[in-house]
Amino acid sequence: QGKVGHFGCCAFGGDALLARDLIASAAFDTVLVHYSLKNRTSWETPPDASVRDYGQAGALAATGGMGTIAVRVLEAGALAQGSPATIPPVEAAIRFVLSNPEVSTALVGFSNIGQIEEAVRCAGLGPLSNEEIASL
Repeated sequence: QGKVGHFGCCAFGGDALLARDLIASAAFDTVLVHYSLKNRTSWETPPDASVRDYGQAGALAATGGMGTIAVRVLEAGALAQGSPATIPPVEAAIRFVLSNPEVSTALVGFSNIGQIEEAVRCAGLGPLSNEEIASL
């Protein structure tokens, strides 16, 4: 009896069309996708050529019943920088990803306990409203 309960693939990096083929194969239970305030293309059409297009891989996977795991939530710390307009940057980034009901899990990297505590605090605030998302 095996111990693997779920088998996943990665749609981060590489060729978005090939990732879509992997998702469409229905051979996987989960998919790792790039999803953040800076790059929303795992669910949305890219606004322009300034961001890498992940071909709505997250939306395709969720529609097919796969679990979706968002990575690069803070864009390697880039979204943790800057001064907040109304919502602090880390809070906005984490709550944005958690606002998408099709995201099963959000992976956030940490360097210290304080960052873990901050991520937990932000997650505890729940999703952003549609108005808050529109303002970001």
